[in-house]
Amino acid sequence: MGNMVEEDVDVPSIVEELLPPSHDRYVVLRQFLDTVATASAQSPTVWSATLLTKKPGFKINVGGVEVFWFTAGLLHMNLLGEPPSELHDSGSIMAAKYASVPQPQYHFFGDVSMFEQMRGILQPLHEAFVDLACYTPSGNLFKASKFARFHCKELVDYARHYVDTYPANEEHCSETLWQDRYMAKQEIANGDLVLAEIPSEIAPWRTVTWFALSIDGYAAAQELTCASRNDDGEGGGTEAAFDIARQVEEQFKRDGTLNGIPLLNLRIALFIHQRSCRWNDCEPDYRYVRCLIGAIRDSVARAN
Repeated sequence: MGNMVEEDVDVPSIVEELLPPSHDRYVVLRQFLDTVATASAQSPTVWSATLLTKKPGFKINVGGVEVFWFTAGLLHMNLLGEPPSELHDSGSIMAAKYASVPQPQYHFFGDVSMFEQMRGILQPLHEAFVDLACYTPSGNLFKASKFARFHCKELVDYARHYVDTYPANEEHCSETLWQDRYMAKQEIANGDLVLAEIPSEIAPWRTVTWFALSIDGYAAAQELTCASRNDDGEGGGTEAAFDIARQVEEQFKRDGTLNGIPLLNLRIALFIHQRSCRWNDCEPDYRYVRCLIGAIRDSVARAN
């Protein structure tokens, strides 16, 4: 795929030319770094990042295969496992045949907008592919990427700097919107959710926090289960909310997706995850949160 760059280059200029809209650049570079992180969890030397010249773009190789690349306005990523029907129906995947990775494999390709819509579905399948690409067919961890000599550290450094410092004006507006609604004690019913106002899957946790609190998860769970609840919130509603949240999280851990879960249950699960992080003063499970937000966005999109 294209010629690889070995000499010094102006990485910011190249990436900015490839991805002029700042939000698109942020989305793609954030996924780029997520892919790097997934591979690095197996070994810091098993992957490499390369700039391409013949067909301008950049890619990530893991072991002997490419797992992620961006060129000609399209984001490409390889997947492991059978995708859900909505991904097949999108027309943005095709079968893949990498000898070093078991079947079923698929290849996603789409513009940034398509990727954002599908990210909650794509991410667990992509991570599964990256994990296995780190190993040889006999089960040995690759010592290094076969494209290590083309590795562009400047590209990785630029991506990290850009993502860390991105102002995320759109996310700031979203954060302010949901914070104002929370302070006004304004709960938002499912039917009143507007897709454009829901935080994206790559929104900062503080933004997701305010959105998570746009529903009283305890009261919603009580209505679902017709359970009684004490005035102090320690009754049936609380127990029911935790039961629903546990079922949602168990499906995520088992399947890597949240397909088929009703919108209200997804919002209750996000509410409980936020509350648990607050009470325990701990970091959220970002992979789980991204999947929740993606599933919520997909559900609202389908309803509209």
